[in-house]
Amino acid sequence: MPIAFVADENFNNELVRGLRRRLPSVDLVRLQDEGLTGAPDPEVLNWCAAQQRLLLTHDASTMPHHLVERLAQGRTGAAVLIVRGPYSQGQIIEDLVLIATCSDLSEYLDRCTYLPLR
Repeated sequence: MPIAFVADENFNNELVRGLRRRLPSVDLVRLQDEGLTGAPDPEVLNWCAAQQRLLLTHDASTMPHHLVERLAQGRTGAAVLIVRGPYSQGQIIEDLVLIATCSDLSEYLDRCTYLPLR
């Protein structure tokens, strides 16, 4: 299944624009555009799982915890990419292009993956 992304409402919009510029065909929406502004993390994860979208976030402090809680409850299907710094915007965009073009959503389900990849 091709990768479809959703950017957390606090995700760096420069990265969103850069990914769209580099890969115009990318399937990427923002939580705020989907009516999820201010939604709690568990609700965001539920929405991502239902929509089969890989969540882009900078929230390394609470999102992994909520994903673990979700899995402990037997609820699967959420996937999280956490971008943490310091990082080069160019490197993160290249990593996202690589993920979008060479990966399948199943590779990221039920886990947090951290960027940059290298």
